[in-house]
Amino acid sequence: MTLALSVLPLVFIIACGYLFAKTNILPKADWKGIETLSFRVLIPAILILTITHTDLSLGRFGGVMIALLLTWAVLAALAAAEQFIGTQGLGVMAVAIALHPLIAPCIFAALAVLLGLNAVQTLAGVLVFAAPAASNGFIIAKQMGGDADLYADVLTWQTLLCLFVLPIWAYVLIG
Repeated sequence: MTLALSVLPLVFIIACGYLFAKTNILPKADWKGIETLSFRVLIPAILILTITHTDLSLGRFGGVMIALLLTWAVLAALAAAEQFIGTQGLGVMAVAIALHPLIAPCIFAALAVLLGLNAVQTLAGVLVFAAPAASNGFIIAKQMGGDADLYADVLTWQTLLCLFVLPIWAYVLIG
């Protein structure tokens, strides 16, 4: 029950965002300044602050780092294979990215078992891959001329999927 209640703030934030968009409480023209501030100041500041306060020593996170890198390598290989096979393009890639919270954690969990990681380390890595894409990616896509609407759609589906997937992973790995 506690795990189910832990997603309520996320549901509330999504509902507020939907409400703001549909009721025009914050006009669309006002978002441009907020997005620019986020892209040029807030996002870099958070990244720098987080990196400077994090202990990334190999002695502490060696096995987890190896499993993370191997998982990314497997995902990159799958993405490259998809490109060479020549499937239906962007739509297929969007579906694959939307299903990322299901596929990537399974790959990491399998590698964690092979590397002998404990349950807490495994859960930490699974959460890295099971969590939805960064919401600031929408701002970055918009600022760099990418398909921000596609990013928003994929992020929405990943977030909804995560509402179900994350509590299941937490229960399986830590009870």
